[in-house]
Amino acid sequence: MTNDPMHKIKIARFNPLADYKSLTKTNRRTIKKKFKNTSYADDFRESNWGVDRETRIDFYQDMSTLPHKKLFDSVKNRRLIFSLSSSASRLFMFILFNLDFRTDEITIRFAACKKQQLYLSNTSFIIGIEELEKKGIIKRIGIKRTPDYWKFFICPQIIFKGDSIKYFSKVLEIHTDYLTASTFK
Repeated sequence: MTNDPMHKIKIARFNPLADYKSLTKTNRRTIKKKFKNTSYADDFRESNWGVDRETRIDFYQDMSTLPHKKLFDSVKNRRLIFSLSSSASRLFMFILFNLDFRTDEITIRFAACKKQQLYLSNTSFIIGIEELEKKGIIKRIGIKRTPDYWKFFICPQIIFKGDSIKYFSKVLEIHTDYLTASTFK
């Protein structure tokens, strides 16, 4: 085995299923920060003498144009996902395709699943929801006869859309009491 980081790229074969042009298109996102809020401000290797700490600096970040989610790869997650029944698997796919950016909540309604042609009966829908809850993939937020009854938390250790480290770091900054909360079950 080689230690060359380019090894896989060098031996890559043409994939007839890949649209290489769309996969390499990016949206350039501009991030503006004050100099004092960057890592450059405290970098002893850089000569920052005379730089106004209030000066704005522009950073550029290339983002993929294709929407994507993170499905965290672990033996536990693979076993969990492969053990799902047919109805729970379909609902998991619904979550995967409908999860919003930087959130750990999703609304799962029978009508929305029917509209996306999941081919689930009402009974199968309920059984699938119960199985996903039992296996710790989702957790119901509301109680019966409330607007939040069909809203669920998703387990971000299994699936997340966006930068989970940045998102949850910000959540913990704002809600310091979450550090002592019990883990998701």
